[in-house]
Amino acid sequence: MRFRQSELKSWLVDQRQWYLTYWLNPYPNGQTPVGDFPGASELGTLVHTAMAASNLGAVPDTAVRDWLFAEGKEQVPEYVTAAADALFYAKRYTTWNEVEGNDVGTTLLGVELQLEAELAGHTIYGSLDRLDTGPHGVGVLDYKTGKQFRQLMANDFQLLTYGWMARECGYGSPTRATYARIKTVKATKTEPQDHVHIPLSDDILDQHERHLTTSLREIEDMVTSLDQGMDPVDIRPVTSPDCFWRCDAMAACTVMSDGGYWEDVLPYPSGPSAGFNQRGSTSHEDTKG
Repeated sequence: MRFRQSELKSWLVDQRQWYLTYWLNPYPNGQTPVGDFPGASELGTLVHTAMAASNLGAVPDTAVRDWLFAEGKEQVPEYVTAAADALFYAKRYTTWNEVEGNDVGTTLLGVELQLEAELAGHTIYGSLDRLDTGPHGVGVLDYKTGKQFRQLMANDFQLLTYGWMARECGYGSPTRATYARIKTVKATKTEPQDHVHIPLSDDILDQHERHLTTSLREIEDMVTSLDQGMDPVDIRPVTSPDCFWRCDAMAACTVMSDGGYWEDVLPYPSGPSAGFNQRGSTSHEDTKG
């Protein structure tokens, strides 16, 4: 089976969310189409598009315009506005990054790097925003966009997984992982961007590999149970205030808990609403045809 790194993170957070928003995802490669109108996810994609172009020495404006044309959104006023906003946020970050000298002495190894690594008979994959090497050794970097900054844990799952995949793909052992956080607001009383780091080492990544293996084995057991007729209603939800922004299948989850016809309010097959942040997996294709 193939698992996007975000799917494994979802499994750890809430197994019912994993089932509703990843396992049931019908789209090729789990990549749902963009919304009719731009939400947080689409704005984040536009910022990432601009940053990838900037890292490669290309023109961010051209890259963002090409994205709009590719998605057929070049004449949608809301998308035109979102693209202009994304360029503003990306350029503001780039200016700050240059002033701070964060890239001094670094050598770029990859941008939007597609990583795949085998583990326990399965494939874990993901797209890394930036990989470089410099004074701090090999470093992985992921851009995070949003209206506010969230606290970073020293054992952040996504950064550890990116570091592990980079090592397994032959880029050396990363010694640092970074979130480049970019606020998607025009005016703010605090710094609208920053870098937060966690240290990496072979010992840390070896331990994370053990945790990944455990997660894969747990999913194997769940898939076996589902294939043998387990009622998905029996998958226990883990509810919290984060459900409102983290999960696009909250309505289906609620109806599940109420004993109603939850299939009628799934975000699929018509696709999730704008703002769905994590794209799904292809894991179901390998077992269900």
